[in-house]
Amino acid sequence: MFSLTAAVISKYVLEVEPFLCQYEFADRSESGKLDDLAMRITPLGVGDAFDPDQSNSSSLVEQEGFTLLIDCGHSVVAPLWRARPDPEAIDAVFLTHLHSDHVVGLPSVMERWSWEGRRKELLVITTAEGERQLNHLCTMLDIAPRYGVRFACGGSLSSVGPFALRTATTQHTIPNHALRLESRGRRFAYSGDGRPTPQSLALYADTDLLMHECWEPDPAPDISFHADLDTVRAIAGPGRIGLYHIRSGRRPAMIAAVAGDPRLFIAAAGAAFDV
Repeated sequence: MFSLTAAVISKYVLEVEPFLCQYEFADRSESGKLDDLAMRITPLGVGDAFDPDQSNSSSLVEQEGFTLLIDCGHSVVAPLWRARPDPEAIDAVFLTHLHSDHVVGLPSVMERWSWEGRRKELLVITTAEGERQLNHLCTMLDIAPRYGVRFACGGSLSSVGPFALRTATTQHTIPNHALRLESRGRRFAYSGDGRPTPQSLALYADTDLLMHECWEPDPAPDISFHADLDTVRAIAGPGRIGLYHIRSGRRPAMIAAVAGDPRLFIAAAGAAFDV
């Protein structure tokens, strides 16, 4: 089970408001803090690479004081700074793949953390090519963090922070690794980019919440590297599926297409939910 909380009331409320009645709002303690046992998902951006109105797709996953950042594209930098200004806030970064809208914001973020006095080691979960690419970007931009940066391949890790971690590849133009996080009986999966594969479908099975990219509301069989709505609807197992990485200009059509569907909802930047 998960509950949706309107953490930020903004222009996106017009998009999520029709769906809010479907979800139970999360309770807050008197201090305003959420239950540390909950797995909290906060989308920082839900757009595709070139959306003028939505930041690149990226999310925070938090539990027990540990924060994982999934992807960090060029337009995610400012939303991340607004959401988590503390330079020590992010414990680890998971890069689903190496397209610019998922990666190139990270050097700027790392540099700002350094200037703001970060000293805690940062774990970056990526591929060997991702490590090479990020190091090259930092060298070219003369970015040298004053804190440790440790790299790990997602396939070699069984856990990150409080979460058990599993990954699987999807069908995309370059290797993309979907991830599944489990903790305290709560199960969450995030697709990154690409159509489902048998491996990623097995990863998504029996999750409480799946965040899945959905580029196009209409059938798009000729687009082999992004999912359309029919493809996402056919995914069996997850209790709920949040749609993101919607093609620029197609968000209103996607909202109309999922209206009334009890399992699907449109993810919105800043609107957090608890698994």
